[in-house]
Amino acid sequence: MSFDTLNSNIHLSCLLLESVGVLASALGVKFDTFLLQSVYPIMARLANENVAVNQSAYATIVLISESCNYMSVESFICQNSDYLVNAIATNFKFIFMDEQAAKVLQVMIQYGNAGIVFYLL
Repeated sequence: MSFDTLNSNIHLSCLLLESVGVLASALGVKFDTFLLQSVYPIMARLANENVAVNQSAYATIVLISESCNYMSVESFICQNSDYLVNAIATNFKFIFMDEQAAKVLQVMIQYGNAGIVFYLL
């Protein structure tokens, strides 16, 4: 893959992530209907090695947290841990094809709080 193509993909990823954040801000609490479809992929991007993608994912999680009236990103992750752990468990079956499950687990531990431990047992 050429450098230009890679750079274009990074910019596109950032733009898409930030669009989800803007949508969450516009919809406010109504965005919670989209959480099941959006949280897992955004959390996977939060573990991305590219700083621009990582920062865009974090900004998106912050906007979603604020829009859905969570007290913090930690609270958001903790209160959605049941869904995230279920998605991780489902995707671990295919870890050899897709490493997103491990990345999402890493992000949950990194940005979550002690409240997620219950869901990990």
